[in-house]
Amino acid sequence: MTNCFDINLSLNPLKEDIDIKSYGPDRHTRIPISDINPNLISLIDRLDLKVILAELFYTKPHTITGIHIDVVGGDYTKLNYIFDGKDSLMMWYKPKDNIVKSISKTPINTRYISYALHEVEITDKQSVKFPSIIQAGIPHNVINYSEPRWCLSIVLVKQNGERLTMKESICIFNKYVEVSL
Repeated sequence: MTNCFDINLSLNPLKEDIDIKSYGPDRHTRIPISDINPNLISLIDRLDLKVILAELFYTKPHTITGIHIDVVGGDYTKLNYIFDGKDSLMMWYKPKDNIVKSISKTPINTRYISYALHEVEITDKQSVKFPSIIQAGIPHNVINYSEPRWCLSIVLVKQNGERLTMKESICIFNKYVEVSL
Protein backbone atom coordinates (compact mmCIF):
# COMPACT_ATOMS: atom_id res chain seq x y z
CA MET A 1 0.00 0.00 0.00
CA THR A 2 1.07 3.55 -0.65
CA ASN A 3 2.45 5.80 2.11
CA CYS A 4 1.63 9.08 0.37
CA PHE A 5 -0.71 10.34 -2.32
CA ASP A 6 -1.15 13.80 -3.76
CA ILE A 7 -4.52 15.51 -3.82
CA ASN A 8 -5.88 18.74 -5.28
CA LEU A 9 -8.11 20.70 -2.93
CA SER A 10 -7.64 24.04 -4.74
CA LEU A 11 -7.51 25.79 -1.39
CA ASN A 12 -4.82 27.56 0.54
CA PRO A 13 -4.81 25.83 3.95
CA LEU A 14 -4.46 29.05 5.97
CA LYS A 15 -6.60 32.14 6.14
CA GLU A 16 -5.75 34.69 3.47
CA ASP A 17 -3.90 37.13 5.72
CA ILE A 18 -1.64 34.51 7.34
CA ASP A 19 1.85 33.76 6.05
CA ILE A 20 3.16 30.33 7.05
CA LYS A 21 6.57 31.88 7.77
CA SER A 22 5.06 34.28 10.33
CA TYR A 23 4.94 31.50 12.93
CA GLY A 24 8.68 31.82 13.35
CA PRO A 25 11.63 29.47 13.05
CA ASP A 26 10.61 27.00 15.79
CA ARG A 27 11.07 23.39 14.75
CA HIS A 28 7.55 22.39 15.85
CA THR A 29 4.65 24.77 16.46
CA ARG A 30 0.97 24.22 17.24
CA ILE A 31 -1.18 26.20 14.80
CA PRO A 32 -4.54 27.47 16.06
CA ILE A 33 -7.36 25.74 14.19
CA SER A 34 -8.88 29.22 13.90
CA ASP A 35 -5.98 30.07 11.52
CA ILE A 36 -7.07 27.35 9.06
CA ASN A 37 -8.91 28.56 5.96
CA PRO A 38 -12.67 28.34 6.75
CA ASN A 39 -13.25 26.97 3.23
CA LEU A 40 -10.90 24.07 4.02
CA ILE A 41 -12.69 23.47 7.34
CA SER A 42 -16.01 23.49 5.46
CA LEU A 43 -14.69 20.95 2.92
CA ILE A 44 -13.45 18.71 5.72
CA ASP A 45 -16.87 18.98 7.39
CA ARG A 46 -18.58 17.96 4.11
CA LEU A 47 -16.35 14.87 4.07
CA ASP A 48 -17.79 14.05 7.53
CA LEU A 49 -14.40 14.63 9.15
CA LYS A 50 -13.02 17.13 11.65
CA VAL A 51 -9.66 18.74 12.38
CA ILE A 52 -8.28 18.01 15.85
CA LEU A 53 -4.74 19.35 15.43
CA ALA A 54 -2.79 21.60 13.08
CA GLU A 55 0.98 21.74 13.54
CA LEU A 56 3.86 23.29 11.69
CA PHE A 57 7.22 21.62 11.21
CA TYR A 58 10.14 23.78 10.12
CA THR A 59 13.22 22.10 8.67
CA LYS A 60 16.44 24.01 7.99
CA PRO A 61 18.26 23.51 4.69
CA HIS A 62 20.57 20.49 4.51
CA THR A 63 18.83 18.67 7.35
CA ILE A 64 17.73 15.08 7.89
CA THR A 65 15.02 14.94 10.55
CA GLY A 66 14.76 12.21 13.15
CA ILE A 67 13.00 8.97 12.26
CA HIS A 68 9.79 8.71 14.26
CA ILE A 69 6.20 7.50 14.50
CA ASP A 70 3.47 9.99 15.34
CA VAL A 71 1.61 9.12 18.56
CA VAL A 72 2.15 5.39 19.24
CA GLY A 73 2.05 3.83 15.77
CA GLY A 74 -0.51 2.12 13.61
CA ASP A 75 -2.19 2.84 10.32
CA TYR A 76 -3.24 6.49 10.31
CA THR A 77 -2.79 9.49 8.08
CA LYS A 78 -2.34 13.25 8.08
CA LEU A 79 -3.03 15.97 5.54
CA ASN A 80 0.30 17.69 4.82
CA TYR A 81 1.00 20.92 2.93
CA ILE A 82 4.63 21.59 2.02
CA PHE A 83 5.93 25.14 1.55
CA ASP A 84 9.35 25.48 -0.12
CA GLY A 85 11.88 22.71 0.62
CA LYS A 86 12.56 22.06 -3.06
CA ASP A 87 13.37 18.40 -3.80
CA SER A 88 12.85 17.36 -0.16
CA LEU A 89 11.84 13.74 0.37
CA MET A 90 9.74 12.00 2.96
CA MET A 91 11.05 8.55 3.84
CA TRP A 92 9.18 5.61 5.39
CA TYR A 93 10.71 2.67 7.22
CA LYS A 94 9.93 -0.69 8.74
CA PRO A 95 11.21 -1.31 12.28
CA LYS A 96 13.58 -4.23 12.61
CA ASP A 97 12.40 -7.15 14.75
CA ASN A 98 12.62 -7.02 18.55
CA ILE A 99 13.05 -3.25 18.81
CA VAL A 100 11.47 -1.93 22.02
CA LYS A 101 10.80 1.79 22.16
CA SER A 102 9.31 4.26 24.61
CA ILE A 103 6.97 7.17 24.03
CA SER A 104 8.32 10.73 24.11
CA LYS A 105 6.65 14.15 24.02
CA THR A 106 7.17 16.86 21.40
CA PRO A 107 7.60 20.57 22.23
CA ILE A 108 3.83 20.99 21.68
CA ASN A 109 3.04 18.05 23.99
CA THR A 110 2.08 15.46 21.36
CA ARG A 111 3.37 11.90 21.59
CA TYR A 112 5.90 10.22 19.30
CA ILE A 113 8.30 7.29 19.21
CA SER A 114 11.78 7.83 17.77
CA TYR A 115 14.08 5.38 16.02
CA ALA A 116 17.77 5.29 15.19
CA LEU A 117 18.70 4.53 11.59
CA HIS A 118 20.13 1.12 12.55
CA GLU A 119 16.72 0.14 14.05
CA VAL A 120 14.78 0.47 10.76
CA GLU A 121 14.87 -0.50 7.08
CA ILE A 122 13.77 1.94 4.37
CA THR A 123 10.58 0.91 2.55
CA ASP A 124 9.52 3.98 0.59
CA LYS A 125 10.38 7.58 -0.29
CA GLN A 126 8.43 10.30 -2.03
CA SER A 127 8.16 14.02 -2.51
CA VAL A 128 5.21 15.43 -0.55
CA LYS A 129 3.17 18.03 -2.44
CA PHE A 130 0.68 20.79 -1.71
CA PRO A 131 -1.20 18.88 -0.31
CA SER A 132 -0.67 15.17 0.19
CA ILE A 133 -2.15 12.55 2.46
CA ILE A 134 0.72 10.84 4.27
CA GLN A 135 1.08 7.75 6.45
CA ALA A 136 2.11 8.99 9.91
CA GLY A 137 1.75 5.81 11.97
CA ILE A 138 4.90 4.07 10.74
CA PRO A 139 8.50 5.27 11.09
CA HIS A 140 9.17 8.23 8.80
CA ASN A 141 11.37 11.30 8.42
CA VAL A 142 12.32 14.04 5.97
CA ILE A 143 15.48 14.68 4.01
CA ASN A 144 15.65 18.38 3.19
CA TYR A 145 18.10 19.90 0.76
CA SER A 146 18.94 23.51 -0.12
CA GLU A 147 15.81 25.43 0.91
CA PRO A 148 14.08 25.91 4.24
CA ARG A 149 10.96 23.71 4.42
CA TRP A 150 7.68 24.27 6.23
CA CYS A 151 5.15 21.49 6.60
CA LEU A 152 1.64 22.31 7.77
CA SER A 153 0.37 18.99 9.07
CA ILE A 154 -3.33 18.57 9.81
CA VAL A 155 -4.73 15.67 11.82
CA LEU A 156 -8.14 14.63 10.54
CA VAL A 157 -10.49 12.29 12.39
CA LYS A 158 -13.89 10.74 11.77
CA GLN A 159 -16.84 12.14 13.73
CA ASN A 160 -16.31 9.44 16.38
CA GLY A 161 -12.75 10.72 16.95
CA GLU A 162 -10.94 7.81 15.27
CA ARG A 163 -7.96 8.52 13.04
CA LEU A 164 -8.25 7.67 9.33
CA THR A 165 -6.42 4.64 7.97
CA MET A 166 -4.65 4.95 4.63
CA LYS A 167 -7.36 2.82 2.97
CA GLU A 168 -10.09 5.08 4.39
CA SER A 169 -8.16 8.20 3.31
CA ILE A 170 -7.81 6.88 -0.23
CA CYS A 171 -11.55 6.23 -0.36
CA ILE A 172 -12.55 9.60 1.16
CA PHE A 173 -10.15 11.70 -0.93
CA ASN A 174 -10.47 9.66 -4.15
CA LYS A 175 -12.22 12.44 -6.07
CA TYR A 176 -9.37 14.82 -5.19
CA VAL A 177 -6.50 12.54 -6.25
CA GLU A 178 -3.94 14.26 -8.49
CA VAL A 179 -2.67 11.10 -10.15
CA SER A 180 -4.00 7.58 -10.07
CA LEU A 181 -2.68 5.36 -7.34
